[in-house]
Amino acid sequence: MRILGTKFFGVDSGVFLLDTGAKEIFALSTERVTRIKHDWFQVEPVLKAYPPGKIDAVCHSFSDFGNADTCVETKGGFALLLGLYRHFRPFLQPDFTGVLRGRPRGGAERAVPGGIRNAALLVLKDLLRGYTGLSAEANKKYIERFILAAMSRSGCSLNKAEFFDHHLCHAASAYYFSPFPFTQKAVVLTLDGQGDGYYSKCFLFEGREHKPLGGAKTERFRAGWRVHVASIGELYGNFTEALGFARNSDEGKTEALAAFGTPDAELLSALKGSLVISKEGMTFDIEKLRPFYDRGYLGSQLKRSGRANFSAAVQRFLEDAVVEYLNSIAVPAGIDHLCLAGGVAANIILNLNIFERTRFKKLYVFPAMSDCGSAAGAAILEALRQGADISWLKERQLPYFGDSYSKDEVTAVLEKHGDLISYEFLGERFCAEAASAVAGGKIIGLFQGKMEFGPRALGNRSILADPRDPAVRGRLNSVVKRRPAFQPFCPSILERERERLFGESFAHKHMAIAFRLKKEFRAALPAIIHVDGTARPQFLSEPDNPAFYRILTALKELTGFGVVLNTSFNLHGRTLVRTPEDALADFLDCSIDELYLESYRVRRKPKP
Repeated sequence: MRILGTKFFGVDSGVFLLDTGAKEIFALSTERVTRIKHDWFQVEPVLKAYPPGKIDAVCHSFSDFGNADTCVETKGGFALLLGLYRHFRPFLQPDFTGVLRGRPRGGAERAVPGGIRNAALLVLKDLLRGYTGLSAEANKKYIERFILAAMSRSGCSLNKAEFFDHHLCHAASAYYFSPFPFTQKAVVLTLDGQGDGYYSKCFLFEGREHKPLGGAKTERFRAGWRVHVASIGELYGNFTEALGFARNSDEGKTEALAAFGTPDAELLSALKGSLVISKEGMTFDIEKLRPFYDRGYLGSQLKRSGRANFSAAVQRFLEDAVVEYLNSIAVPAGIDHLCLAGGVAANIILNLNIFERTRFKKLYVFPAMSDCGSAAGAAILEALRQGADISWLKERQLPYFGDSYSKDEVTAVLEKHGDLISYEFLGERFCAEAASAVAGGKIIGLFQGKMEFGPRALGNRSILADPRDPAVRGRLNSVVKRRPAFQPFCPSILERERERLFGESFAHKHMAIAFRLKKEFRAALPAIIHVDGTARPQFLSEPDNPAFYRILTALKELTGFGVVLNTSFNLHGRTLVRTPEDALADFLDCSIDELYLESYRVRRKPKP
């Protein structure tokens, strides 16, 4: 059975094609095709680039069309947004020659920077939020017709679409991909901004069954011309915006900045006073919450407390709230397995607090924790409904679910742009040469195998550097990634090095939780440690990614550490590179020293 799960509309839209017969997966977020980070609207660019062929069902990871979480669930608002999206083409298209040769990237259509286009869409969404226009059932039929028409344009004729609860989709993605045995009972917690009337739900899963344990409903309230949503995710986004960062994109910057400060006591007390926590869930006191949706108030608090302390206050609030909730819920004795999903689960310090301060010592965070990952849950829930075997999903621990490229395809791209680059086929020397370059102080791009699904680069679309070099983090932030200097970088580490380098930890493969590096190694590995002494590692075993494992093994022999600094292969504001041409474009558009593209080493030709 071939099932296409989708988060069809909105921030982090994406597709997840599940073939239960062939036991195959193809998954991709829209942003990877358009290269607009967190591309805001819908998945047709993916369907156009990768026609799904014959499928048996298409599913969408929302189901409550009377709740008006977003105006894409309403006919009037949806039509306006669709028109704006199609009228203005994004600035950053995957146009290789334009990026390299300085020509306009948007073409002849009304090209605008992707960020401006996205901002305009979000403002329009705010204006229309709360407007329904149609009944819930009529809204659902309208959206279903749109989905089916889009599928038809991609060559798939279907009579209906399936719709599943948003948070149940998140929960299913986390539980059914977790390494816990299929019959193991596990608590699953979802956390995000909003979805089907909730921003969090808690379940107890066992095999094909689940039951609810609690939840946190979104509440809507008006302030001025805007209708706001009360939720932990939206609240964290308010602080992110107040700091001058982008909502639904830069929350990681708020988290990183928090480590440099101490939570402002007055601000933290007010935040905690706005939330009531019990075993049933979390509820906001809207009147006490209201100031935190006032930009003027947040601006005054930011000025009073300072950027780092301001960030630390909302970060500590998040940590304490979720820890208290998890310690409050009624969980049967002996269950210490916890799965996490939803955009807030990308907060690695929150996840460390859960590990250190709750009963749950066996954690799993779905690597595509944001809304594109809810597409996976939608496909899984439909497979369960059809009685299909999905137990094999637990064997797919690394989310290498994207596309890959043959030697002939890569060679053709290199030959096409031979006026700009020189290249050498390395064959079996590929991994050893890459390791040698890193150990010698070079920053390299690594492109191999299938692309990762989710926000983290896990060795197939990565930028690698020497973690022993204290200057490399500054260089990466300033001239490669082009982002704030306070943001840390993550390590990929041989699993057999884990207990040597870290205190309490577990065999985590996805860079979704921080652990504390032992003090005796912090001076030796300065480039992958944050100011608070934590690192967000990927612990790698040979079956996970044999080629990347060989690079780490070679680094162990050369440097004494099976560790490499590993950050996503993209420039700031762009997404993870998808194609060989994307990789060449970003390589030539920044200060990476060399590119290791499948079995080739690529270098720039000197400018004439």
